[in-house]
Amino acid sequence: MAQPIIAINPYPQDSFPIYDFHTNTKIGDVLPKELFVWAGYSMVSKATGKSEDVYWAYTAKKGWWKCRIPHMWGEWIWSPAYDRDSAYSDYVGYYDPVNKKTVYGYKFLVRRKCRIWTANLREVTSIYAGDWIVTDGKSNGGSSRPYLLSIRGYSKGGTFRSIDNGWCDTDIEIGYSGGKSVTVYGKW
Repeated sequence: MAQPIIAINPYPQDSFPIYDFHTNTKIGDVLPKELFVWAGYSMVSKATGKSEDVYWAYTAKKGWWKCRIPHMWGEWIWSPAYDRDSAYSDYVGYYDPVNKKTVYGYKFLVRRKCRIWTANLREVTSIYAGDWIVTDGKSNGGSSRPYLLSIRGYSKGGTFRSIDNGWCDTDIEIGYSGGKSVTVYGKW
């Protein structure tokens, strides 16, 4: 099973229908510049009887929900949300004066309170609007919490800190899934 990927609908004019994974009931749409998660695996849908890619998305009808988003095999309807093309920096180094190490990655900005987590889900700190995070550009989500973004470090109040196997909130699971509302954002 692959690592989940936090994805974005990159098409400015196209929405895609979202169906409940097991009942095949339409539960919403992925709008242009909206974020969701490709779970990193496929499984047989009770609704279709076929192996389908598993997604997680927020909809007004169901909230955070396991779903399927039909597409033609071989055609992806999404792009990684937190990759180099969406970052506010090139792949550069950021120095952590406390841990005395340089972390390389891509910078993304923070819109509101964003909690920083360790791999075992211990909350380290919170950062706020004006602060930022650094990620490796792979847009990986967590295995058990796919809406958390894998990070290498964060800047809080102008001071950079590295974090090994760190994670941060995106808040797509609570409805901040639009490119203009998601907690950690890029140049969408």
